[in-house]
Amino acid sequence: MKSKKSKIITAIALCAIIVCAVILGVVLTRKQEAQPNAIMELSVNPDVQFLLDENNNVIKVNYLNEDAESLLYGVELKGKSANYVTQKFLELSLSAGYLELISQDNLTPTGIRFDITISCENTGDFTKLKEELVELSNKYFDENGIVAGTVVEINQNLEQAVEKIGIEVANLKNLTKEEILELYDKTSQDLEDIALSLRNDVETVIQNLKETLNVEQYKQILEELENQINDSSLTQELKAQLNEQIKLAKQQYEEILSIFEKDLQEKLEEFRTLSQTHYQEIIKNMNQKREQHRALIEAHNQYFENHKEEVKQMIEEYRQSLQSA
Repeated sequence: MKSKKSKIITAIALCAIIVCAVILGVVLTRKQEAQPNAIMELSVNPDVQFLLDENNNVIKVNYLNEDAESLLYGVELKGKSANYVTQKFLELSLSAGYLELISQDNLTPTGIRFDITISCENTGDFTKLKEELVELSNKYFDENGIVAGTVVEINQNLEQAVEKIGIEVANLKNLTKEEILELYDKTSQDLEDIALSLRNDVETVIQNLKETLNVEQYKQILEELENQINDSSLTQELKAQLNEQIKLAKQQYEEILSIFEKDLQEKLEEFRTLSQTHYQEIIKNMNQKREQHRALIEAHNQYFENHKEEVKQMIEEYRQSLQSA
C-alpha cells in the first residue's frame, strides 16, 4: 500500500503533468494561429492584395477591383504560399485575357509591367521572397512567350496599403505596424464574401450604426478624460476621481462597441447573402470569357513556337527598358 507521502507526490506529479499539457496546448494553439506579417499586392489589372503570415502564407485575400474579383473569386488561395498565389494569379490572368498576346494582328506588343508590392515592418525579411517572385514570374513569362517583366518593391508604407480596402489613415494614428496589420486582418474578415459592388453600402451601414449608437461621442469622452489625467497640477484626490471616471467611461465605450460589433455582423451577413447572386453571375461570365479567349491563346502559342528567338529578344529588350526607367 502506498504511503500518504507517496500519494501526495503522485498527486503533485499528476497536477504538474496537467499544467504542462495545458501550457503546451496554449502554446501550440498560438503557433497554429497565423500572425499577420505583411501585405503583398499583385498588379497587372487585375489588382489584388494578400495578407501574409510569418511564413509568407496567405491569411486573407482582398480584391482591389472588379477584374480581380471576377478572376479570383472561388479560387482557394488561403493557406497557400506567396509563390503559389503569384503563379496562380499569372496563370488565371493569361487564361482570362489580361496578359497581352502576340498574334498576326499584334506583332509588336507594348509589354506588361507586373508590379508586386510588399508592405511590411521589416523590409530585410523579404529579400529572399523578392528574388523568388521575380524568378518565378519572369520564368512564367519566358515559357509562355509573354513580353513582360516583373518589378518588386518592398516598403514600410502599411498605411497606403491598408487604405486600399477602405481603412481610413486617420484611424491609424498612434497604431504600431503590428496593430495596423491586425486591423487589416479584422477588416478583411468583415468584408469577406461581400461583393465589391456592395462595399459602398457597407460603408453607409457602418456610418449609420456609429451615429445611432453615438460611438464617436463615447470615444471622444474617454480620450478627453485620459488626456486630463496627465495634468501635473491635479491633486491625488482629483486624480483618483478622474481615474474612476475613466474606468466608467471605458466600460461604457466597450459596451457600446460590443453592441456595434453585434449589429454590424448581422448586417454583414445580409450583404453576404445578397452577394451570392452576384458571385454566381461573375463565375459564369468568367468561364465564358476563358472559353472565348482560348483561340487567341492557341494562336499566340503557335506564333511563339515558330518565332521563339524573336519573341525572346522582345522580352529581353522590354526588361532592359524597365531597368533603365
